[in-house]
Amino acid sequence: MGVTTYTDEVTTPIAAERLFKAFFVESKNLFPELLPNLITSIKFIEGEGGAGSIKQVEYLEGGTPKNMKTKIDEFDVKNLVCKYSIFEGDMIGGELETISYDVKIEARGDGECTCRTISKYHTKGDSVINEEEMKRGKEKSE
Repeated sequence: MGVTTYTDEVTTPIAAERLFKAFFVESKNLFPELLPNLITSIKFIEGEGGAGSIKQVEYLEGGTPKNMKTKIDEFDVKNLVCKYSIFEGDMIGGELETISYDVKIEARGDGECTCRTISKYHTKGDSVINEEEMKRGKEKSE
C-alpha cells in the first residue's frame, strides 16, 4: 500500500471555535440545510460524533446521488482537532483504499483562524495518486 500526502492551509475571518463547531459538531444538521444541492443527508450510524463514531454522508455529484462512510479517529474540542477517515463509498475503490484527514483549526489574534489539513491517500498496491486527483478528492469531501 502506498500513501500520498497533501497539505492545505486556509485562513478565514471566522473565529476558530465557531468554525470547528460548524464543521465537526453541527455539520450533521448544518450542511444539508446550507448546501442542499450538494449534501443531502448526514447521519451517524455508530456513535454520536466522538472518536470511534461512524457517519454516512449522502451527497450529489453532477446531480448523481453518491455516498461515503467516515470514521472519526480523534475528536478534540478543546484543541480544535478532528481526524477522520473515509473508508467506504463512491470516493473509495479503484486505486484508493482509504483517505484520512487530520484537521487542526488555530485561532489568530485578529479574530480569524487558520485551518490546516493533512490529507493522506492510501492506495492499493503500488498505485500513485497525482496532485490533480487529490484536489478532486479534497473538493468532494468538503
